[in-house]
Parts: sequence; C-alpha cells; structure tokens
Amino acid sequence: MKFRWRLEHTMEQVIKKRLQQVMDASVAKGETPGCLLMVIKDGEEQVYLESGYADIEAKKPVSRDNIFRLYSMSKPITATAMMILVERGIVDLADPVSKYLPGFRNPVVCTADGKIEKAEREILLEDIMNMTSGLTYGGTDETGRQTDALFQEVIHGLKEENGGTISTVEFANRLGKVPLLYQPGQSWSYGTSADVVGAVIEVASGMRFGDFLKKEIFEPLGMNDTDFWVPAEKQDRLAKVYDCREGQPSVRYLDNNLGIQNDMAYRPAYEAGGAGLASTIDDYAKFTQMLLNGGTYNGVQILRPTTVKFLGGHTLSAVQQAGFDNWIGLEGFSYGNLMRVPCGNAGKQGRVRLGRLAWMLHGSRAGAEYDISDDDSEKRCRNVYAVQEDPKYYFQRITFHESDSQVRPSGPSDQTKKVPEKKQLNESDGTYEQIAVKLRRILSKTDICSETDVCYFSVSRK
Repeated sequence: MKFRWRLEHTMEQVIKKRLQQVMDASVAKGETPGCLLMVIKDGEEQVYLESGYADIEAKKPVSRDNIFRLYSMSKPITATAMMILVERGIVDLADPVSKYLPGFRNPVVCTADGKIEKAEREILLEDIMNMTSGLTYGGTDETGRQTDALFQEVIHGLKEENGGTISTVEFANRLGKVPLLYQPGQSWSYGTSADVVGAVIEVASGMRFGDFLKKEIFEPLGMNDTDFWVPAEKQDRLAKVYDCREGQPSVRYLDNNLGIQNDMAYRPAYEAGGAGLASTIDDYAKFTQMLLNGGTYNGVQILRPTTVKFLGGHTLSAVQQAGFDNWIGLEGFSYGNLMRVPCGNAGKQGRVRLGRLAWMLHGSRAGAEYDISDDDSEKRCRNVYAVQEDPKYYFQRITFHESDSQVRPSGPSDQTKKVPEKKQLNESDGTYEQIAVKLRRILSKTDICSETDVCYFSVSRK
C-alpha cells in the first residue's frame, strides 16, 4: 500500500511537471500571455499551476485572483437566472417575448431574396433560451447589418457617458424591430438572444438585471468578484486583453466589442446577458459546483434538481439542429437553454457522454468554457476554461475530438443556406485552444483528472 502511494504520488508530480511545461512553452511561443490551470477532483483541489502575465507591459504575473471577462460564459448564468423565475411561476417559457418587451410585437423576417415579410408567429421565451429566435450577432445580411448598427450606437453611448446611454431593456426593445434571420423556431443561430433574456428578467423581476443576479445568485454563492463591472479597488486584478499571434508581439485590445466597455470601470447601462460579466476562476467554480450538486451549494439552494436537469437536457428539433450543425467541430452536440448539450450520438462523435451539462463558446475566442458531467454520481466532472483575447475573432475556434485525436476548425456559416460553406481557420488562429488540447491530453491519461473527474481549466489568453 505504501509503495502504491509513493508510485501514485510520483506520477502526479510528473504529470504536474508536464502540464507546467506545456503552459510555459505556450507563453514562450507567444500563444498566450498567461494561463492558469486548476484541477479539482472529488471536491478537493489536485493541481493549481500558473504561467505568464496578466499585464505584459507591467510584467505583472497571472494570479489566482485575476478577474477575467467571461464574455459568452455569461450565458449559463443568465439561463440560470431565467430558470429561477420559471420555478417561481413569474414567467413561462411559452410566453411571447412581447409580453415583457413591446418592441417584439409584430416581428418581421428578412427572406433569402432580401424581402421583408411578417413573421408566422411571435418569438417565445423558449426561442430566445434556445437561440432559435432568428436573432443573430453581426453579419453581412440585413439582420446582421442592423444588429451591428445597434451595437455601434451602444458603443457610441459609452463615449458620451460613463456606463453608456442605452439600457438593457431599451437595447432589447430596439433589437425586436430588427428583421429576423429566419422564421421563429425554424432554425438556430448564435446571437443576441441571451441579451434579450437578460432584459426579460429585468422586466419580469422589477429589478435591474445585475441586481437580480447579485441577489439571487452571486451573493448566495459567495461570488464576490462577479459582476458587469469592476470597481476601482479591484481594477488592478482585471486581466488585460491582447491580440495574440504566435511568433508576433502581443498587442493590447482596447475596443468595446458587442457594446461592452473594455475597461469595465463603470456599471454599464446595458448589462449584456450574453457576454457582459467578469469573474474569477474561484467564483465560477462555485457556480458550476452548484449546478453539479443539482442546484445547491454550501447548503444554499439556487434551483431545484429537476430544474437543473431540464437546464441541461433540452435539445433542438431536427429542423433547428440543421442550423447548429453548420458549426464544424460540434458533432454529437445540440443546444438548449443557452448551453451546448450532448445529443444521442455525442458519446461516439464528441468528447462528452450523455447526461452532461455542457457549455462551449461557439466561436468566441474571448471567454471561457465549462463541461459538467453527472452521468455517474460517483464520478462527476467540471471543466472551466477562461480566455482573454481579442474578440474580433468572435466566430473562429477549433475543437479537440478525442475520438479522432485531431484538432479541427469550427465556426458558424451562412445559416440560410441548405449546403453551407464551412468557415476555415488560418494556421495562426486558435492557438489557445491548442493549449487546451495539450492539457486535456495529459490529464485524460491520469488519475488526477480523467474524463469523469472534476476539473477546471482557466487560461488567460488575452
């Protein structure tokens, strides 16, 4: 028994050394300014490693208390907030969005030939929770152009007044007048739906969206460093954002992407449910542990177990799935309640099993990802992977599939076409995901963190 303990202990030290080498090499190559790795198994921290800088110019090393912009990792928190209202009977997912936001009355759709026609039905709350609303982020079509223009107004407001001039609810009501990409419920598109969810929560609860999150989620879980802004006394902990290209100097990114103030120095008028939050690795660990526990953390219940199961159990219909399948690298997955979820063949094609809650940034190279597995009560997994990088590459990412041991490019395509042209990546794109691939490969072959163990990743690729 003593020999076995010594052997296991030695192997753990070897693995930790290999992980540190991967992280150090990535920093040295310029793939990332800095990265953190935390592994938690059976509720106990097994590994914590760090490498590189949170601020290159100041030569400030990354640290565990760094605050990261969550970007699209805000979406699972927004979805959880909506489920709180559903549990209390305040909203119903079958409600039309226009019940809370009048700007969504009488929606219109932009057809493939550019004509504007009346939508066949109203957008429902379940549509914005599943991203089947017809809303999207920017693009070259009419929907994308008008959405881009609205974001530019939000960004302009940030220059006029600290925190901006356009509120969460005003943004959503104006978004409701933008022609939809397709008929509600008839496809899937990654976009502004989560921002509309935040506005609905604000109206239905009678509280500002950020105040609701603080009262119902952040304070009960002890997530003291999570918010839509970073006050002055915490600004020195906020990781800087960089455009990183291997072999090239990292360049600070200063733009206010998606209407989100880059320095996060003031509470924003527009609190973006899809991309606006900032947090620490330890704060987000508490949130994911709550989900893993079936809605409870440290004796505090946020959601009921059945609600958590519903939160991670919805999948798209066949016609909607066709839109989601335009994303290379997400084979075996579907989407629901602002989260990526496994569908019937996920165990064969993807890298997770049935019964797993999962979220991955579908294209954001500035944010994070997590996976939660609860298919075995004795072997459950949490993965958190945070990134801080130039968000202008919003629709570029690569994904690792253990089934074929290859890194494959992924990204959305024109979802109005039956045979979409898949988006490809340049060799210089996606290096932070390659770091994750290397770390996963090492961890998946050890007892420290197998596919069904508890594990967090946080990489500050800015």
